[in-house]
Amino acid sequence: MTEGAAEPPRLVAAGNPNREIAAALCIGGHTAARHIQNMLAKLACPSRAALAAYGHDQRRQRLTAAAVAGLQRTLLD
Repeated sequence: MTEGAAEPPRLVAAGNPNREIAAALCIGGHTAARHIQNMLAKLACPSRAALAAYGHDQRRQRLTAAAVAGLQRTLLD
């Protein structure tokens, strides 16, 4: 998932309603709602809570990968 695509699940995880997600992404409220619905379908998430959990998991994986890469660079220097 790209950094930009990871933003809506983070906003959902923070408990933001569609209106606030729309404002954060500079899009309309209906567009935000449709975007969330599309992500739920694409990721086979049954609820906003599942989408939030997915977003947290993706962030954890990115942070872990970055930490491993940093450690590898340190060990190779």
